[in-house]
Amino acid sequence: MVNYENRPGVISPRMELGVGFHEEFTLKGCIHELGHALGLPHIGPRLKDRLGNTLMGPNMSVYNQILGAKESRVYLSQAAASMLWKHFVFSGTAEHRNDLPSVRVQDFRTRYDRTRGEIEVTGKLESDGKAHSVVLADDATPNQEDYWRKTYVARIGADGRFSIRAREPSRSNGKFRLLFCFENGSVTGDGKHAELDHAFTKKYEFVGRDYRFEP
Repeated sequence: MVNYENRPGVISPRMELGVGFHEEFTLKGCIHELGHALGLPHIGPRLKDRLGNTLMGPNMSVYNQILGAKESRVYLSQAAASMLWKHFVFSGTAEHRNDLPSVRVQDFRTRYDRTRGEIEVTGKLESDGKAHSVVLADDATPNQEDYWRKTYVARIGADGRFSIRAREPSRSNGKFRLLFCFENGSVTGDGKHAELDHAFTKKYEFVGRDYRFEP
């Protein structure tokens, strides 16, 4: 649902989404809801991107209030781009758009690199479809959920293997979820549903200076 504004003004591709008339018109919110219509979940910003707020993240006033910022920039995250890349709206073909490939994750492993402050997630996808990318969604309580969840992306090899690095780990308790993006435009984490809530999930805990991962 979009609260469509019909106030007069000019939308300009040369102006940031979170400033001036764009902000008054809630243009980011309009495109955000369109993103949901295309299947995108909430995806929060990553600080190391240094690109401002994400399209599928919080509204600008909340973003600036929480981070104490004066930001007007909005960007399309790598995760959202991967999920939209082969979408039939952009691919030009709706053939097989309703076919949801099977998903089976094998050899799932997690390793915390304390020196680099990163978590490496590896595994292998077995499917009857061809996937081009995998999205790792990192939800952690209390400050990295929903609009603030962080995501990471990696390409999937011809053998189905993948390796992702979570470069901004939560240092909290949370869960990793995997979504696979297929050549036919489908996105699924379990082969049965398109929603992130049904994706392949593994929990983790942060204890002291280390992580404990669900096997």
